[in-house]
Amino acid sequence: VFGDIFLVCKMGMGILGAAIATAGAEIIGCLLMITVVMKRLGRRQYPLVKFPSFSYLKKFLAFAGPVSFMNVSKVAVYMVVNAAATANGTLSLGAHQVIMRLFMFIVPFGDGVYQTAYVHVNTFRTKSEYDPRYRPILKRFVKKMIILSIAVGGVTATIAGLIPYVFPTLFTTEPLIIQEAQRLVPALATALTLQSVGMVFEGILLGKMDQKFMAISYGTTSVIVALYEMLFAARRGGKLELVWGGLIVYNLSRIVQFSIRLWWKGRSERRSKVILKLA
Repeated sequence: VFGDIFLVCKMGMGILGAAIATAGAEIIGCLLMITVVMKRLGRRQYPLVKFPSFSYLKKFLAFAGPVSFMNVSKVAVYMVVNAAATANGTLSLGAHQVIMRLFMFIVPFGDGVYQTAYVHVNTFRTKSEYDPRYRPILKRFVKKMIILSIAVGGVTATIAGLIPYVFPTLFTTEPLIIQEAQRLVPALATALTLQSVGMVFEGILLGKMDQKFMAISYGTTSVIVALYEMLFAARRGGKLELVWGGLIVYNLSRIVQFSIRLWWKGRSERRSKVILKLA
C-alpha cells in the first residue's frame, strides 16, 4: 500500500508503479517467510527436489483442495463486484477503486482475529479429543472470538469511515470522485464489520477441520453474489451503493451459513455425549 501511494501518487508512475509495488511486496513477503521457516528448521541439508509419499499427498490434498477452492471463490466474488462497478461509468468506477483500495488496506487488521481463531480452535479441538476438559474451554473461546470479531469490525469500520473525510485526497484529487466515494462510506463500514465476523467464523470452522462444507458454502455464496450483482447492480446508471451491496450480501450469506453450521455441529456433539452416557 505504501509503495502504491509513493509510486502512483507521489511519483506519478500510474499502472506501472502499482505493478512494481505489488511485485515488490510479494517478493519481500516471500523472502521473509522463507527466512522464518529456515530458522525454525535449523541448519540442515535439504534435498533440492523431494516427492511426497502418496499417503501424505492424499492427506494434504484433502485439506488444501477445498481451501484452494474457497480462495478461488473469494477472488470470484471480488471480480464480480468490480465488473458490476464498471457498468456505472468512469466516475463511479473511480470512486469504487478508491473505496476498494481502502477496504483492502483495512481488511488485514481484522484478519488477525481469524488467524487466532483458527490456530487456537484447532489446538483445543485436538486436545479435547483426548481430554474432555478442553471442550468447555473451546466453547468459551469460540464465544469470546465472535465477540472480539464484532469489536474489531466496529473499530476498523470506524477508522475506514473517517479516512474519506479526514484525508479525502489520499487516493485521488478529483472533487467529484471524492464526493462519490464519501457516499460509499456507510456501505464500506457495514462490509468491514461483517467481514471481520465472517472471517472469524471461517477460522473457527477451519480449526474444526470442516473445510469440505466451507468449500461448498463459498461456491454457493459466490453464485448468490453473482446473481445479486446481475439483477440489482450491473446496470448503467445504477447506484454504486448497490454494487457494494454485493459485498454486504457476500458477508451476510457466509455468516448465516457458518453460524448455522457451527450450531449444528455443536448440537451433534451434544447428542453424541448423551448417547455415550446412556451406553
